[in-house]
Amino acid sequence: MSPNLRVTPTRVMTWNIRWRGGERKLGGWDWDDRLPVIDKIIQRENPDVLLLQEDTEDMTADLLFTGFIDQYHLPPRHTPVFLGGKRSTRDRCNHELLLVCNTHLECGLGQLDKQGNSKMVRHIVGLLQQQLGVIPFLLGGDFNTDKSGFDYKLLTGGDLHTFKMGGDPRHDLIDVFEVLRGSARALCHNGTTHNQWKSAEHAVAVSNRKHSRAWGHRRHIDHVYVGSVCRGVVGVSDARVVTDCVERGVFGSDHFPVVVNLIY
Repeated sequence: MSPNLRVTPTRVMTWNIRWRGGERKLGGWDWDDRLPVIDKIIQRENPDVLLLQEDTEDMTADLLFTGFIDQYHLPPRHTPVFLGGKRSTRDRCNHELLLVCNTHLECGLGQLDKQGNSKMVRHIVGLLQQQLGVIPFLLGGDFNTDKSGFDYKLLTGGDLHTFKMGGDPRHDLIDVFEVLRGSARALCHNGTTHNQWKSAEHAVAVSNRKHSRAWGHRRHIDHVYVGSVCRGVVGVSDARVVTDCVERGVFGSDHFPVVVNLIY
């Protein structure tokens, strides 16, 4: 971590809040029941940067109407990324703009298609760098895959460079959980972040039944990364899964949010 890193953290929260409709068929609750729970969780976590997935424009309008989320600045075209008003929306990282990106990758894919998604993400990172220069960036969202497969190694550049398989190191992504020290990383949620409208214990049991090679944060399907160009510039003081997302028996979503404190 660079000695020039800022002391005040920038809190990032990513959450798939589950699109509106058909929730009860899957054991969930209607949007009108979930809305106050989601609003309360976001207020409690109080992120500077909020990335949402599966929110329709109607859902976003409902959230903005609650009164808390209207402190965030929605980009001109509706994309579910919100930047907190209590900090400049042009947050800086090492005197450069911090580019915030949000994604939701397709679910139910085989490993080859997942690898295709990872290659697509790397390609987009390269295009952004061509247009904007090599600036520090943040990428979060629902990747619909745990971190046990080669698709994750493609995202992070794990085996690409070790085995000289190509790939520009500037397009590598750094998993925020991997930046944490061992003890903090070991205490993270040991299950999928797709909770299926049930408890954290259920999510752990689901991951156990999959017999995946993943363990700890590598079981999560909702991820947050910083670009490799942030190495030594952006630090991670805390990264966690928020598993207490239920009020009076109502779950806000079938996903748990991920919250990260960045320092730069």
